[in-house]
Amino acid sequence: GEEVATGDVVLRLGEQLGPACIGLCAAVGRTHVQVARQMRVAIVSTGDEIVAPGQALGPGQIHSSNTHALTGWVHRAGGIAIDCGIAPDTIEGTREAFRRALDADIIVSTGGVSVGDFDVVRQALTDEGAQMHFWKVRMKPGKPLAFGTIGGRPAFGLPGNPVSCQVGFLQFVRPYIRMAMGDPAPYLPVVDAHWNATINKRPGRPEFIRVVLTWSNGRLQATKTGSQSSGQQTSMVQAQGLAMLPTDSSGAKPGDPVAVQLLTDAFGGSTSPDYPW
Repeated sequence: GEEVATGDVVLRLGEQLGPACIGLCAAVGRTHVQVARQMRVAIVSTGDEIVAPGQALGPGQIHSSNTHALTGWVHRAGGIAIDCGIAPDTIEGTREAFRRALDADIIVSTGGVSVGDFDVVRQALTDEGAQMHFWKVRMKPGKPLAFGTIGGRPAFGLPGNPVSCQVGFLQFVRPYIRMAMGDPAPYLPVVDAHWNATINKRPGRPEFIRVVLTWSNGRLQATKTGSQSSGQQTSMVQAQGLAMLPTDSSGAKPGDPVAVQLLTDAFGGSTSPDYPW
């Protein structure tokens, strides 16, 4: 009776059930609680140049990596990823891949949304009854991003470049997954940091810069992860956050403040317990 009284709310709607929450449910005698169903996310990769990892590469081909990166991000968001395979650069082949995806709650494709090659994906989606709402977003990386609805399901067309694909997922698909499962705070957490080097940027688009975070003199310092090429997958491995530069920004100088979306719970800390006693 010291902790909670009869009628007290111990867990609120939207609370994510972690170990402590589960223990609390048991402590108050609850054996069942109502939860949101995990979102099932179908992933379709597109392009004749894409082959599955483990298969031999032909001239001009690369291994499919976006599907596997997206599977990890879907899992981290609390969803269930469904690999619907690689769609060739044909209308019928792409239609078939999207038909396989229609059993899911959310459809995510990667590749085939840039100027010039979007016609195959767009035509395939249209033929399957989709309504496309937009394609192209003012952001860097990830400008060629499409969104539509098909069979009452949201369909996100992400870019084929690996970093653009993942950044687009984190800004658009992840929040949708989290909101659909009842999360009252569906966006990535943001912390305040300061640049420790000069950053150059061209005004006109907001920009997400992959950064490493460290503590210095009681405040967080943000450092670029080297090249910001949208094909630089190692930069996403190294990144602990995405620094956000506004549309009209022309860059920053050392010491300037910057808001950073966190990609990890651990940044710049010690690997030892470092107890203060």
